[in-house]
Amino acid sequence: MKHVLLCPLLLTGISLAQSPELLPDKVQALKSHYDAAVERATAPLTATYVEQLRKIKDEYTQSGNAPAALATENLLKELTTRTKPGQAVSSLDVPLSKMSLEQFKHWLTGVTISEQTTYKNRYSYDGNQFTSLKPGASGPRVHLDTIIEVGQIFVPFTSTNAKIKVDASLTKARVTYSTGETIEAVITPKAKK
Repeated sequence: MKHVLLCPLLLTGISLAQSPELLPDKVQALKSHYDAAVERATAPLTATYVEQLRKIKDEYTQSGNAPAALATENLLKELTTRTKPGQAVSSLDVPLSKMSLEQFKHWLTGVTISEQTTYKNRYSYDGNQFTSLKPGASGPRVHLDTIIEVGQIFVPFTSTNAKIKVDASLTKARVTYSTGETIEAVITPKAKK
């Protein structure tokens, strides 16, 4: 009976320990860097996997095995939906609360976060670098140690830091600086190139 009661407690403890808002800053930063490294390292494997799945699906289709072809197609859709950079969230059909880190990062590549007052920084992510652009600046500023978590971005500046908290609507955000200042921001799709 002791084991039966302990099991749910242990599982709850594990899920709480992995919740980003409960992790210490250093652990959260390390986890973000680890997740990004894993994502970069597995991208070639995923591409090979997708290519092989397409070949197998074609084999099933040609042999008339419709159930196997459909199951393979569904797996392909799942893989390609979560790996298309800049894909709009509406087409992902995933609310912010259910997004994986990978989905959030890909959504982030398709939007700009613009402060409405004070600094009027425009934040952007291209899949590799997070930048800010202040009106009148000669070009965007690259923030190398940016930490991206689902729904929030930690942006280091030289003399301050900013924490961007994305609203569940995915249309607005709140930027809070380490100085205590809070600025409202709007989120808009990036212009198509």
